[in-house]
Amino acid sequence: MCTASAPPTDRSGESRAVSPYAKKRAETMVLFHRLKALPPEDPARDRLRTELIEDHMPYARHIALRYGGRGELTEDFVQVAYLALVKAVDNFDPDRGTGFLGYATPVILGEIKKYFRDATWDVHVPRAMQELTRTVRACNERLTRELARSPTIGEIAERIG
Repeated sequence: MCTASAPPTDRSGESRAVSPYAKKRAETMVLFHRLKALPPEDPARDRLRTELIEDHMPYARHIALRYGGRGELTEDFVQVAYLALVKAVDNFDPDRGTGFLGYATPVILGEIKKYFRDATWDVHVPRAMQELTRTVRACNERLTRELARSPTIGEIAERIG
């Protein structure tokens, strides 16, 4: 006789197998509770922290890849996401009643958006300003040849009008 256990059933008799994602979330919470219980100097704490970070790196990468095609190298966003993941693991409190991904996702997105804002924002220079810049450079070169020295700002302004 086989003693393999069948998946649990609800009152209607239908099978209600546990999702592999639910199992993984539960395992993650167990690891976070264990991590929180360890003193900072315990070497097991570093191993648990590393395990949690490595387990969630594919998720952080997945989030970062959503921002990959915006003029920056995709790997820059991935690195930012990884650093945010480390920050999320270090600051997560399992006793607050939320799952880790519910906490980590906004942390990772926030860091990517902050990086995107700070490192990729370009100033749009109006066409008139671009043309004036070319005119000033050309005038500067002409006056430098004519005067055999660097012209003053006043001399350039007078020549351009």
